[in-house]
Amino acid sequence: LKPAAPTGTSQGSTKTNYTYTASTTDPNGDKLYYKFSFGDGTYSAWLGPYTSGVNVTVSHNWTKSGSYNVQVRAMDTHHSQSDWSDPLPVKMPYRPWWVDVLQRILAFFHRIFA
Repeated sequence: LKPAAPTGTSQGSTKTNYTYTASTTDPNGDKLYYKFSFGDGTYSAWLGPYTSGVNVTVSHNWTKSGSYNVQVRAMDTHHSQSDWSDPLPVKMPYRPWWVDVLQRILAFFHRIFA
């Protein structure tokens, strides 16, 4: 019942939404709920119920730069909860707005003069 580590973006910028996906199967075929931990002290609500084996996707953004672990756990309709999954390490480095602007300008000139 323990889900595999979530899949999704492992590096990005703060204040940008990223999606994470997880699934597991219930040995009894029960429907499942999922709760995600984003490693910053916040959690999703219990999402579901979903049919056993169906992928569940959630969105999250971090407000501070740092290293985080995204994990997920499952709960069946009889309230039996799994352990937390192995973590997906996520890095959110601080990136000022002007870095993206500068990269776009450089890419533009590279296309023109390359």
